[in-house]
Amino acid sequence: MYRLKIKFAMAILLAILGFATVQIRAEIPIVQADTVFAGFGGGSVSGIVFGPDGNTVILMHNTIPTEIDIKTHKVLREFEAVPNATGEEPHLFFNKQKKYIGGTFNSSKYFDGNIFNGEIIWDYLTGKIIKAIPNILLLTDCNMEKFYTYFNHNFCSFDINTFNKVDSISLPKDMEGFGYVDWGTIGIIPNSNKVLISAARYALKENGDREYSLCELYVLDFDTKKITKVAIPYEIGQSKSSITKIVVTETGKYNVVGLKISEYDKYYFFFDENFNFLFKEASENLRHLVNCDYFGYNDIDITINDNYLLVAIIETDEHLEGSILYDIKAKQGMKLLNHFPGTSFNKITNKIAMADESGSIGLFDLISLPVEENKTLNNSKDIINYQNSSLIINTETVGNVEINITDYNGNLLQTQKDVLLYNGINTIKLKTPLGIGVYFCVIKSSTGNNSFKFMVNK
Repeated sequence: MYRLKIKFAMAILLAILGFATVQIRAEIPIVQADTVFAGFGGGSVSGIVFGPDGNTVILMHNTIPTEIDIKTHKVLREFEAVPNATGEEPHLFFNKQKKYIGGTFNSSKYFDGNIFNGEIIWDYLTGKIIKAIPNILLLTDCNMEKFYTYFNHNFCSFDINTFNKVDSISLPKDMEGFGYVDWGTIGIIPNSNKVLISAARYALKENGDREYSLCELYVLDFDTKKITKVAIPYEIGQSKSSITKIVVTETGKYNVVGLKISEYDKYYFFFDENFNFLFKEASENLRHLVNCDYFGYNDIDITINDNYLLVAIIETDEHLEGSILYDIKAKQGMKLLNHFPGTSFNKITNKIAMADESGSIGLFDLISLPVEENKTLNNSKDIINYQNSSLIINTETVGNVEINITDYNGNLLQTQKDVLLYNGINTIKLKTPLGIGVYFCVIKSSTGNNSFKFMVNK
């Protein structure tokens, strides 16, 4: 019987934690979710994905995929239930090309009444189960287009069109180096035939117990069938570690490895697309961002496009739960999202959806989410709005200033020099109208600079 899910799946898939009252003491801006569904009021919920047009989300509620309309906040339909389901993993994927929904289940219905442990596939259009694949756990990349599975010490690529394994790499128990190897956590690299996989090194004691040492990281290349070690820059004196999570950004620009040295000592190691080490971030630094005394982890760390890492947190003493939006390029945490723990990102609509174990769904807008709050570089009370292709500036600043408009990524869009401002309301016609989005207005004067965030909604 397939036993991977105890040792292997829990290290790579989203875990489910109870949702507690949020008591925020954050030192970074807090972003409240737009609640689009209040929850089911009972039962178990795991996994969340967007529907094909981004206007619905699909949750696994009591082992049944359930689709909810984001705009109406209502349940649209339930898919066919898994017969005699005895359990599920907090894992759900939606393949847009084939419109397949998949999840991992236990059931006593299939295969002569024996306990089935494997993947269930639904057709999105009909809501019907079309395939039950035993002894398999499908792993997919962040785009949910490439699929792999691990079975009997073989790591296999999987064709979602035929539901068959198409290629495999044997993972040896013995590798050059210290002791034996337990293969574990997986990160799938988009736009390639490569995956990252962790290897836990151990030696056997005389009594049969295992003595673990420093964990290792390898690249599995399906084209060359080679297994290549990636150098992890451990510090002197470190003798034991475990890799808890590997996540890869949308195009493979960054590979992020969650690495635990001890119970209270966790790091995020960042590698580039060629697996060269870039930098590491201590979880201690993120803990200080929300002024927590202690973090408990459930290992929900995912990447959002090529720019951001979502780091889930829970402080058991203060019942603080949420996710920190971490800017990889800037190497800093930017916002605390107040919802937790399941996460889905829709590339088309730039929305992030999260659901707690009751089914309460929070939605975040990725366009405005990363934008820093208004930064006042002097003691200004200026207020800026946008209307009819003009900036409406209510200001106490008097005199000639320079006005710069940037987008939310900081790209300069237009500049106006020697603009005369009066005390009160000023209307400044822009050279070019602005589209819907989030912008910064930087006012430079002889007394200092002020930066303001404003939004264009229509």
